[in-house]
Amino acid sequence: MKANNVGSRIVRLKDLGDYLSVSHGTAQQLLGQPGFPGVVTLGPRSKGVLKEELDAWLKTRQG
Repeated sequence: MKANNVGSRIVRLKDLGDYLSVSHGTAQQLLGQPGFPGVVTLGPRSKGVLKEELDAWLKTRQG
């Protein structure tokens, strides 16, 4: 798998609030909630969440 494909499929934690349209603090709180997608370690100082899992989680929240 090419690196550019991975980058488009992962939302880094620093960008999570923007992606979800919430504050950074709210995004951090969501990370600990049951049912929220798990965090993927990308490197020693970089983590993210799979975009596909985030989109599925958002659909369940929209009802």
